[in-house]
Amino acid sequence: GLVVGYVELLLESENLFINYIVIDKRYTGKGIGKELLNSAIDKCSLNRKFKYIFIDVDGTIVDHQNKNIPQNTRKTIHHLLNSGHKLFIASGRARKIIVTGVEDEFSGYICSLGTNVYYDNKEIYDDPYTDEEIAYIINKAKEYGIDLSFECKDKGYAYDKMYKRVSEAQKSKAFGDEGDDYWTNEKYPGVKVYKLMAETDISNEDNFHLFNEAISDITDVCDSSRGNLKAEEVCRKNHSKGHAIKALADMGVIDIENTIAIGDSSNDITMLKTAKIGIVMGQAEDYVKETGDIITDTISNDGFYKAFKKLGLID
Repeated sequence: GLVVGYVELLLESENLFINYIVIDKRYTGKGIGKELLNSAIDKCSLNRKFKYIFIDVDGTIVDHQNKNIPQNTRKTIHHLLNSGHKLFIASGRARKIIVTGVEDEFSGYICSLGTNVYYDNKEIYDDPYTDEEIAYIINKAKEYGIDLSFECKDKGYAYDKMYKRVSEAQKSKAFGDEGDDYWTNEKYPGVKVYKLMAETDISNEDNFHLFNEAISDITDVCDSSRGNLKAEEVCRKNHSKGHAIKALADMGVIDIENTIAIGDSSNDITMLKTAKIGIVMGQAEDYVKETGDIITDTISNDGFYKAFKKLGLID
């Protein structure tokens, strides 16, 4: 019997990678070709489909506490890409301020919690707030004393004390200077908005809850409170990292049965639940860990590398 179809073998150093193979019967001929091809078939049967891997940035590959990207994280990303897997960045940020610090080119980007998606350097999904939704949210924020920032494609708008907070938060990041030309201390000028941040002092917590109730029919929120500040990411209803993965599957871009997601925070929960395998970083809060299939080590202790080693996707 002969192999039916096309076999492409790529030899890199001592590693054999199978890009595409269609097999009807095992090759049973004699000679050196038999061992090589049957080895390829065996390897292909173990990893016949490459994986679609969705990766959070902050706290997953970028360690803001130590202001770096762990070296083993860089090596893991490079190895996964070179092995044929499709890697997507999944972020709450606008595309312009997604800074990974990694030299490799990713296959796609889920931006602004799923309201804007790119694949193969092309925008394939774009669904910002409507003008009516934004006007309603602004009115409710004024009513309840809530500060807002507006994340658009090319600019972020925050005013007065909200601008000070978003600027300080940006500068605290490992690559904080990359966002210097994004945030501006200006009132919202009426352009398309992909995500909002809502914040208020903890003394105004009751009004914060009333604000959330008032906008709940048109938004989904992810808590990001810290210290004495009540804060949350505010996205359009039925938009999230998880919804974006489903949208990619519906468009035929990915096979959801071969998806992996890895993250560490509240805005990663939907994708951890949506992907076939959800990996949670070791420093995550317990309520996030409850949503994962695998709990790996912390980012500073090579949790990213250890997760994919456990899955057998790297050596």
